Amino acid sequence: MAYTKFFALKSVDYMLDLREDELVWEYHPLESFTIATNTADAEVATDLDEVVGLVSLNNMDTFAAGDSLTSVSTDGVITTGAVTVRVVTVSIADGAFKTSFFLLGKLKRKDIS
Repeated sequence: MAYTKFFALKSVDYMLDLREDELVWEYHPLESFTIATNTADAEVATDLDEVVGLVSLNNMDTFAAGDSLTSVSTDGVITTGAVTVRVVTVSIADGAFKTSFFLLGKLKRKDIS
């Protein structure tokens, strides 16, 4: 059996322990998208103060023969606590589905009194 390295993603519950230059991962399980002409945008709520990217987990809750995601991306602009996420496919012309991803970003340290 080959050696495998596991990495735990820990919860950031204690904000005073967070350095402002650290990147954090925010997990989004099964966000909803409605595809129209192979593309869909959704406003996804986030607790991040800055979004620097997105890592797709390449999964869908409904999956038919030939279905695939071409890309899942974001512009990183947070407006009213949400960021726009775009999914693009070449095989799903229309329909609704859910997919999971991580937003990668930064949190500002918050002083708790």
